[in-house]
Amino acid sequence: MISDRCQVGRDFDRPYICLPEPHTNIIITTPRMEDVDSSIRIVNDPRVLKWVLGTTSPYTTARAESWIEGVKNTSNALLAKEGTFADGCPFRHILELKPDGSCEFLGDIGISRSNWTDILDPKERRSLLDENNSRVDGDEGIVFQIGYYLSPTHHGRGIMTGALSALLNQWAIPRMNAHRIKATLFHGNFGSRGVLMKNGSVCFRMD
Repeated sequence: MISDRCQVGRDFDRPYICLPEPHTNIIITTPRMEDVDSSIRIVNDPRVLKWVLGTTSPYTTARAESWIEGVKNTSNALLAKEGTFADGCPFRHILELKPDGSCEFLGDIGISRSNWTDILDPKERRSLLDENNSRVDGDEGIVFQIGYYLSPTHHGRGIMTGALSALLNQWAIPRMNAHRIKATLFHGNFGSRGVLMKNGSVCFRMD
């Protein structure tokens, strides 16, 4: 199973991937329902909410619980999957491990097959979806999409740059055979654009 090839820390009860130096006290792990309240607080912060695609204010408990339950189920399915390649990353929740053994939820990062929300023409979008979804896991032609948010208390430290690097190099490339990865941003979201550029992305279209 995919889970057989995951790292499990001695001091943490679930599989995870670790951020590179200097953020080795920060991990990306499987979704946790106990992070609902923290996610609500972060997403409802105006510094985050205005950049999160598909999210309107307020981000309620019901919506947060539904979202985390959904990605938790997806994560479990990915970890239980047989085969060489995964169709996504089971690790999403970004946690900071504290010296006293506690941890703090900092944000979320995810990668999945593109849903082409940036394509406004319905027929073109449907064609792209059908073609992308028809490809078998591990196909180099699959187009993936990434999305993420981070608590404003931890902005400007290079944490999300490290999180994306860890996701790409420890999982998406070796475990998904990902070759084509895209992201869609709002104009003015220079922080997220910087994260992408520092990880080798190229801006190819601005609408």
